[in-house]
Amino acid sequence: MKIFNLFFLLLLLISCQQEAEPTYFTLSTSVSPEEAGSIEPQSGEWEEGSSVTVNALANPNYVFESWSGDLSGRTSPFLLVMDRNKTIIGNFRLLDDDNDGVVNRLDQCSNTPPGETVDTQGCPISSNSGSSDNGGTSDNNGSSDNSGSSDNSGSTDNNAPSENFDLSTWKLTIPESESGIRDDDAIDVSVAELINQYTHQEYFYTAEDGGMVFRCPPRGARTSSGTKYARTELREMLRGTNTSIPTQGVNQNNWVFGSAPQSDIEAAGGYDGHMEATLAINEVTTTGDSSQVGRVVIGQIHANSDEPIRVYYRKLPNNEKGTVYFAHEPRTGSEIYIDNMIGSRSSSAANPVDGIALNERFTYIIDVVGNTLTFTLSRAGKADIVRQVDMSNSRFDESGQYMYFKAGVYVQNNSGEDDDFTQATFYRLEKSHSN
Repeated sequence: MKIFNLFFLLLLLISCQQEAEPTYFTLSTSVSPEEAGSIEPQSGEWEEGSSVTVNALANPNYVFESWSGDLSGRTSPFLLVMDRNKTIIGNFRLLDDDNDGVVNRLDQCSNTPPGETVDTQGCPISSNSGSSDNGGTSDNNGSSDNSGSSDNSGSTDNNAPSENFDLSTWKLTIPESESGIRDDDAIDVSVAELINQYTHQEYFYTAEDGGMVFRCPPRGARTSSGTKYARTELREMLRGTNTSIPTQGVNQNNWVFGSAPQSDIEAAGGYDGHMEATLAINEVTTTGDSSQVGRVVIGQIHANSDEPIRVYYRKLPNNEKGTVYFAHEPRTGSEIYIDNMIGSRSSSAANPVDGIALNERFTYIIDVVGNTLTFTLSRAGKADIVRQVDMSNSRFDESGQYMYFKAGVYVQNNSGEDDDFTQATFYRLEKSHSN
C-alpha cells in the first residue's frame, strides 16, 4: 500500500511539473507604409497573460493614424495582453494634405488642385513656363526666382516660420497690443496673415537652425482681462482661412471628444486629437515671485472654459535642469497635477538629476481617444515616460463642449522684471484628428 501511495504521489508531482510549463505567444508587428515609422517593441515572444506596451513612432513628415490586425483604434502607447498569437499593424499617414507630393512642412501652396504639376515648394508650375509666343522660349528661359529655390540656397533660417512649418490651421497671439498699452488686448495674427510669411523680430521668428522661436516677457498684453499671464502662442483653427466659420463653438473650427454625442461629432471639424511637439526651452524667467519664477506652459488642450491638459516646464534659477509636468482641469472639482515624471514642481525643488536642461531637445505627445488622455515625454537615449488620465468624470464629453490645441510659450509669471523673458524653439509641431 505504501508503494502504491508513493507511486501515486510521484505521478502527481510529474503531472504538476508538466502543467507548470509556461505557454508563450508570438507578437508580430509591421508598419504601413514601411518608411513611415516603427513599432516598439518589435516582434517577439511573450508569456501567456503578460502585458506588452506597444508604441507607434512616426518618422518625420508622417503621423500615426490607427492600428489594424489584432488591434484597433489609435491609442498609442497601448497596453496589449498576450492571450494568443497576435499580429498588429501600425498605419501612418504622410503629412501631405493636398496630395501634391510635397509634404506640409515644405508646402508653400496648400490646397493645390488635383493633377497640378508643382515645384519643390508645392506651388503650381505655370503651364507656359517654358514656352511663349516668341518661338517657344521666354525671357527667363522657363525659370524664375521662386521655381524650387530661394535666396538662402536651401537653408531655412531666413524663412518665415510658416515656410518651415505647416501653420495653415493655426493663429498666433503675441504679447503686444495695437495701442502699445500693456493692459489692452493682445494682438491676434490671423491664419491668413500667419501663412503669408509673418514674423515678429522680437516674439516670433526663425532660429538659425530653422526652428520656430516663441519669445515672451513676463508682463505683456493679454488675451482678455480675465487672463493673468502673457503669451506668444498658437491657437488651433481647423477652419483655416474660412472666416465665415465662427472661432468658438461646436463647428468646423474645433474638435470634440470621440465620446461626445454623435450630433456634436458630425458638427465638429474632427473628433479626438493627437499633437506632437519637439522643442527646446532656451530661457525661462529668473526674476519675480518665487511661486512663479521659471514656469511656462508649452502646450494645451483648451475647451470652452477649462483645460483638459496644460503642459508645464519649470526650471528654478539655482538649478541646472528643469522638470516637465501637466495639469488636468475637469469642468467640476479641483485641478489634478501629474508631477511624478521627473523632478518636482515645487518652488523650492532640488535640482532634478534626470531633468531637462535649457537648450536640450525633447518631445511631448498629447493624445485623446474618447475619455482617455495619454501624455508621453520622450528624450533621446532615455525611456519614454507615459501617464494616462481617465476623463470619464471630467464632463468634456457632454454636448456643447469643444476643443482646440495650443502650443508656444504661455508665461506663468507676471511678477518678473521687464527685461526678463521666456523663450522656446520648436523643431516639430504636428497634429491630427479623426473624421
